[in-house]
Amino acid sequence: MYGRGWLLITMKRKISIAIVWMIVSLSLISAVPCTESVEAIGGDDENGNDLDLDLLEVGDILLTRGSMFDKIIPGEWTHAAMYIGDGQLIEAVARGVVIRPIEEIHNNNEVGVFRVSVEDEVKEAAVEFALEQVGKPYNIFLFNKRVHGPSYYCSELVWASYMVNGICIDANPGWSWDYAFAVAPTELAEHPDTAMIMYAD
Repeated sequence: MYGRGWLLITMKRKISIAIVWMIVSLSLISAVPCTESVEAIGGDDENGNDLDLDLLEVGDILLTRGSMFDKIIPGEWTHAAMYIGDGQLIEAVARGVVIRPIEEIHNNNEVGVFRVSVEDEVKEAAVEFALEQVGKPYNIFLFNKRVHGPSYYCSELVWASYMVNGICIDANPGWSWDYAFAVAPTELAEHPDTAMIMYAD
């Protein structure tokens, strides 16, 4: 089998990746302005997008890109939020887990809406869990994930809301060289139980 040397090399690589992710996490949180706008993480294009908000359903996942984080966060998408109904979305941003008007999603350069293939009851339960996290701070440790944590980053909040109901929508739930032990927005999009139903730019 493999010798001790191989094991040490593997451990050093994992530690190195974790350190890199920690550095990225700290640089992200210092770079993100604490504002009330979805622009804070999602985007800053004056043109925005023309997403048809009337087609959204409770529990839909909104993934965005087109911000200064596109070159830092691995994957195609760089921010995640969830539609909770009544014209509102929930997301984790620099100031923590917050609820915002869905219209603010138009501030983003690009947005994709992903629907999870589960019963409506599960989606409603996911929203209920997410709402219970409102007010919790932003999780700067982007290289890991927890269902019941004291803080959340954007895609971790969405993942945890479904995971607590037995639905894992992380395409790489274990270790990966691209995402460490985290769940990135792109991993939500790549899971076979989610499907893009809308895209707008």
